[in-house]
Amino acid sequence: MAERLRLAPDATIIRLCRIRTSDKQPVYVNTKVFPANLFPDFEQTYDVRQS
Repeated sequence: MAERLRLAPDATIIRLCRIRTSDKQPVYVNTKVFPANLFPDFEQTYDVRQS
């Protein structure tokens, strides 16, 4: 994945996987990948905003 993002092979990346449900059934599955150096406070910000 680092290569696809044009990062160094040992670069840290963030992988966010989400499942959205409706009536307890999965209707949407999404995986996003981000360079960690661009989002140093990713976990704290995502916890608050969910975005």
